[in-house]
Amino acid sequence: MLVERRSGTGRRRRGSFVPDVLVACRRIRDALVEWTREHGGTDVARIISDEERILEAHWEMWKHVLGYDIREIHKAEDLYISPEERQQIRDEVRRDGSARRVARIIRADGTVLRIDIFMIQKKARYHSFIKILE
Repeated sequence: MLVERRSGTGRRRRGSFVPDVLVACRRIRDALVEWTREHGGTDVARIISDEERILEAHWEMWKHVLGYDIREIHKAEDLYISPEERQQIRDEVRRDGSARRVARIIRADGTVLRIDIFMIQKKARYHSFIKILE
C-alpha cells in the first residue's frame, strides 16, 4: 500500500490554512481579543453578511438553537436587529472599525435568546462574532 508522505513543512502549511482570515489594525484586533477573552472562545459563532443578507454562518447550530433555518430569512436585519439599529451599528463600524451590542433573537417557540455581538468590516462584508448569553 502506497502512502503519500509530505514533509513537516508541508503538513504544517496545509494544517494552518484558514480561509478568509481577518486582517485588522491592532486596535480592532485587541478589541476582538478582549471580547473573546471575556466570553471564552469555545462557543463563539461567526456570521458573515453584506448590506442585505447573511452569507455564511454555522447553519446547523443556529437551526438547533433557534428552531428555524436562518438561511430562509431574506435580510440580515430580520434576524435580530431593527433596520435603524443595524444602520447605527454599520455607521459605528465604519467610523470606529468595530462595534459591540447585546441583541435579542426570537426562538421558534417565542422565547427570547440574548446574544453579545462584536462586529467588524472587511471589504463589503460584515463579520459578526456572536456569544449566546441566554
